[in-house]
Amino acid sequence: MKKYLFPILSVILLLGMATIVWATVMGTYHEIASEPCAFCHTPHGGTGDYPLWNRFQDDQTYDVYESISFDMGPAYQPRNPSRLCLVCHNGVFSSLVNYPGPCSNPTSGYDVTVAGCGLIGTDLTDDHPISFNYDSTLDLDG
Repeated sequence: MKKYLFPILSVILLLGMATIVWATVMGTYHEIASEPCAFCHTPHGGTGDYPLWNRFQDDQTYDVYESISFDMGPAYQPRNPSRLCLVCHNGVFSSLVNYPGPCSNPTSGYDVTVAGCGLIGTDLTDDHPISFNYDSTLDLDG
C-alpha cells in the first residue's frame, strides 16, 4: 500500500494545482479564447527562459521608470517574468509559437491586440519600477 501512496498523492496534488490555475484564468480578462491555456502556454517548443511560454519574446526596448525618489541605482530593461506580461501588454503585436486546434491553424484568431486599460505600452517612465536589483545599502527610506 505504501508504494502506491506517493503516486496517488502526486496525482491528487497535480489535479488540485491545475484546478487552482484554471480557476484563476476562467472568468477573468485573461480568458480570451475557447482554449485559455493555449493562448499563453504550449506543451511543446516554447520560447526563452520559460519553456512552456507560447508567445514569441520580443526584443522591444522600453523607456524605464524614472523618479528622483527611486534610489536603487539604474533601472534595467524589463526581465522575466515581467517581460512575459509585456509581450502582450506593450501594444506591440506578438504571435503564438504553436497554434492550438486541428492542424495548428494560424488563422484561428488567437493573435489579438490588447486595448484599453490593459495596454501599458513601451513607456514605463510613469509606472512603478520593475526589474531592478534591490540593495538595502542604497535604500534611503528603509
